[in-house]
Parts: sequence; C-alpha cells; structure tokens
Amino acid sequence: MKRLPEAASAAAEKRVKRSDPLKIVTWNVNGLTTRIKDHKQWKDFESFMETEKPDVVCLQEIKLCAAAPPGAKKGDGRPRDRGQLRDNDASTREDADRVNRAFKSSPVLSSYSLFWSLADWRYAGCLMMARKDIHVRSVRYSLLLPDKLQSVHHEEGRVILAEFESFAVMNMYTPNNGWQTEKFSRRHRFDTDVQQFVKHFTTDSTSAGEASSSDAPPTSSGKPLIIAGDLNCAATDLDLSPGDERWFRQQTEGPARPPPKYVGQPGCTDGERADFREILKAGSLVDAYRQMHPRGAPSAESPCFSWRGWGKYANKGMRIDHILVSESLMGRVESVRITGKGTARGGMEGFMGSDHCPLVVQLRPTAGGGAAAVAAGGGGGGPSASGQSADAAGQECIDLTD
Repeated sequence: MKRLPEAASAAAEKRVKRSDPLKIVTWNVNGLTTRIKDHKQWKDFESFMETEKPDVVCLQEIKLCAAAPPGAKKGDGRPRDRGQLRDNDASTREDADRVNRAFKSSPVLSSYSLFWSLADWRYAGCLMMARKDIHVRSVRYSLLLPDKLQSVHHEEGRVILAEFESFAVMNMYTPNNGWQTEKFSRRHRFDTDVQQFVKHFTTDSTSAGEASSSDAPPTSSGKPLIIAGDLNCAATDLDLSPGDERWFRQQTEGPARPPPKYVGQPGCTDGERADFREILKAGSLVDAYRQMHPRGAPSAESPCFSWRGWGKYANKGMRIDHILVSESLMGRVESVRITGKGTARGGMEGFMGSDHCPLVVQLRPTAGGGAAAVAAGGGGGGPSASGQSADAAGQECIDLTD
C-alpha cells in the first residue's frame, strides 16, 4: 500500500477533526495528585468522564510544580516552563510519574490532549483537556493583551484559553479574596485584568464566529467566549445556601475589620460581586447557569451549589464555579448543570473528593453539518451508562421557575 507523504497525511488528519467542542466540563479538583492517589476518587472521575463524554475539560487548583532548574525554590525568579511538570527531584518526579501513568493508562483519559499552566510550587495551576479529534487553533496562557507573546503564562497558572473555529474557551482560576488587605488588592487586580482582557478579546473588528485565514493566533479574535472555572464569587445571595445568606455576609477573621465592601466570607463580598458584574459587562457575558436557573435552591443539599465546606461550613454551600458565555453564543446553550449535591454532614455526592463538584455545559451544534461531525467524532454528550442522556438527568433547581 502506498503511504501518503507526511505533509499530506497531516493535512488529512486535520480535515477529519471537529471544529468546535459541544460539551464542556469545569471542575476544581483541589489537588490532582490527591485525587489520583485515592483509587476510588480517580475511578469515579474516569466513570464521570466516560458517562459525560465531554469535549473539553477545564480543571483548576492542580497543585503541581512547573518545570524548573534543579534546586529552584518558590519565588526565586529562576525561569520556569509552566507548560511542563517538574520532575528533577524525588518528590516532583514521583508526582509527574503518577500523573503520566494515570492519564496514559486510561482508555478514556488518553483520548485527550493536555494543556498545562503551573505555578512555581504546589499551588493553584490549571489543566485543560481537549479531545484529540477536535482542532485547537491556538492556545494562550495569560491575561496579557493579545499583542503580547502568546506563550507567556500567568505566574500562578490561572489562565488557559483555547481558540476553536467559532468561539474560544477560557479555563480560569480566580484568586481567593482572603481576609487581608494585600489579598483584597491582588484579587481586585486580577478581576480588573480579566475585565480588560475580555473587552479586548471579544470586540475586535473580526465578526463574531468568523474563522481566521490562518491558525496563527490573531491580535484579538472577536469571537464569542466561554469562561469556565472556579471564579471564587457567589454573585448574589441566590448563590448561597438558603438560610445562610446573613451568616456568609457577616463573616470576618482577624483583629482588624476590613473595609465595608470586603466584609463577609471571601467570595460573597460587595467588592467581589461588583467586580464580577463588571467582567460580565466588559465582555458582554452571561452567567449561563443563573440565566437558565433564575431562582434559588430549596435547600443546601440541592444540586445548585458547586462548593461545599467542612467544619463550620459543613451544612452550607456556595455557587462560586461558573460558566460565563458571550451573549451572542447563549442561543446555542442547551443546558448547564451542577453535578454534585448533599453536604459534608449528610453525605456529598458527585464531588469525587474535592470541595467542588463539576459543572457541565452542553451546546447545540450549528446548522449545516455540525451534528454529523459530532457523531463521527464520538463526543458531544452521548447517552449515559443508564441509557439516559446525561443532560436529561434531574436538576432540582430547574423546576423552581414554574
């Protein structure tokens, strides 16, 4: 049999790839190696992936070290390769080996390309997984405006943005507001950078959804945007477990009382909420879950809160993980689901060991062949193991609008 020339073979491979993801998952794993070490938790994640069949997965709080020179320490200013795992000492080598085995040995997980952005030490960090049968046009790793180098990473690995044919997906992990003045300032700077970035990225002269003539990253895309991640903000009191709103809003720690706009549990202060609204406004973005579930939850146990805590938070929940979607793309959003429920005291389902559970957004295919392409690729949200579409599964919050 005559072999295709290498260039022709590569072109053929590119032609069969799908152009856009249809199902996107976001999950704060609260330590990737911690999840992998627990056999049941990792098997639960593999089962979740096999059932949902997402096209893109956005993971946050990876807590793996970026590749660095031997002897490098936190904050030493030495160069890092934030797109690679560190493996040049016994501890980091063990982490890297464990992660590589977990992904390569899994028939489900090995079907994804992995894009990493990591901090100097076991802190923060993001991982984006994209099915290998989807064409990723470009990837960037920071909130620097698009005239800067695309390969520069956020220093704590908090941003991964992948551009597809008709829209882009940003995996984002917003810093916790904390309880101290310096943390308030850091959080506000990050939110301000996000505001500037989404405004620039989505308002280029290129018409929304128009494909560029090259795979090279454009100056700015003008394409619709989906932000998926732990944004550390309960945007309104509807995003706090019922009956706990006043408790959350009055929390303080430490001897000094913070400025009025930062009084309350990190994630639900007036200052953070104001910045969240400005991000939506700057990027013409919609809180997709709240748009589709406009009323609150019947109880803390309901599948309406993406975060659950322990200790003093044991019977409480917040919705601080989000799917933000460009207004121009909302017509294609079929469903948005929070997959976990319960509380620490009563039993948490769907969290797989983390204090966060996954969110799933399903998009409708575009007219003119999109559905056929998805069927050929085998993704985009097929039936679950029970034979029922995963997106048809019960979601208590959706019934509250009746």
